[in-house]
Amino acid sequence: MKETLSAKKHTKTQIKMTHQEYDELVNSIVEMGYIDRTWYPEEKDVLELAEDPVGQLEFTLWILYSDPERKLTEEQKTVEKSLKDLVENTIIFV
Repeated sequence: MKETLSAKKHTKTQIKMTHQEYDELVNSIVEMGYIDRTWYPEEKDVLELAEDPVGQLEFTLWILYSDPERKLTEEQKTVEKSLKDLVENTIIFV
């Protein structure tokens, strides 16, 4: 049986960018600021972000870089590592 393209979910899992493009993206995200200092994702949220890592890349970077002064709990540090791993596996530097 032949599958149609609409039946398949095509989620891009990696993106190519230069280090300069990455730096510009992070800088633009940092300039947006941080709105809610009470929220930080949980591991289940990272799993959801991983379902569409390229589509969620800017949001993931926003979580990581928008509040550099935030003091993380041990659980949040584990989540931060998962987010960083997700970014590392999503971006191919060229």
